[in-house]
Amino acid sequence: MSAADDGRTNFSDDESAGEMSFAELPTIETFIPKAPCYEKANTVRYALICQRLDVLYRQTTKKTSNKGPTKKERLQYLLPDKLKKYIGEGSPYPLFRLILPGHDSCRPNTGLKEATICTVWSRALRLSDTSPHFKAIHNYRNSNCVPNPRSVGVLSDVVADVIKTLQQAENKVVQASDMTVLEFNEWLDCLTDIVKNRFDMQTADTGIVKSKWRQTLDNLTMSSSNKVEKYVTLVSALLTKKISPLEHKYVIRTLMQDMKVGVGLSEVLNHYSPLAMDLWHSFNNLKELCALLSDPRYVRLLQAAKEKNARLVMESYKSDWMPPNPHRYASFHATRRNRVSFSLSPTTNIRYSTPALSYPG
Repeated sequence: MSAADDGRTNFSDDESAGEMSFAELPTIETFIPKAPCYEKANTVRYALICQRLDVLYRQTTKKTSNKGPTKKERLQYLLPDKLKKYIGEGSPYPLFRLILPGHDSCRPNTGLKEATICTVWSRALRLSDTSPHFKAIHNYRNSNCVPNPRSVGVLSDVVADVIKTLQQAENKVVQASDMTVLEFNEWLDCLTDIVKNRFDMQTADTGIVKSKWRQTLDNLTMSSSNKVEKYVTLVSALLTKKISPLEHKYVIRTLMQDMKVGVGLSEVLNHYSPLAMDLWHSFNNLKELCALLSDPRYVRLLQAAKEKNARLVMESYKSDWMPPNPHRYASFHATRRNRVSFSLSPTTNIRYSTPALSYPG
């Protein structure tokens, strides 16, 4: 029975018989990550994100003698381990683009300033020019027009106070809506499409199947011709969605790209992953960063590459921080009190000469 018959491999000197194919191991440059999944992050309620952001905001504005929670504790409250576990291997990008709106390169700046926001929300709420609510919104920096002294100078807080007052008058105060992160991101995308069309910029979502909510928003904006009217129509759609005054507050802050919560890009990314800032410096793209960090295979590969680079750097600077080893590099003669003389070098043997030992009689 031959070797081939009993299942053994016959290795011969013939090149054709000795050829073996091995799969090439991926590197950081050649690795192809899996497609990111946004399903879990998109189902998070937007009201929960607003509530946690508002707790951080109140911590930054609170004036007490107590030290208060540390930045690490605040980040843990904003992005708890329970939320990370819920998202799992999915991408947190839908959440991060709402927490860090000024660093999302995939969504252009809306260009909305305070004056435009005042006009849009006043018209969406159908406030008359002589009403105190209209005056409070348009004169949000004037303490004589703003009833709440804590809200003076902060447009988002003034608008939230006005909406809360209007809801209290109708006995319909909304504590939290059912609007999800996905729905609010679609609302923002529809609003930025108005900016894209204004600058004749091509939209990147051509051919993508849109949800019913997004289709409704598109139909509403197409029915208006004026740019400001389009904005008013979108805000009116939020009002029909029955979102809370707190959610209105952070909608405005997202549009202005100023969340006022005391934590920035580096703190949020470092809290999410110790590798996040390295990827940010490499790509400067929040969407791609979240996609890579959601792939555990890429994370392991990046961690191994980082540890290897650290070892190489330490080896290259070893002469600067490590003293020389006398048993390998030194060549010296020393005489100790017991008159032991020795010579060390990489090529010589150690010679000892000791005096005779005498014991007291």
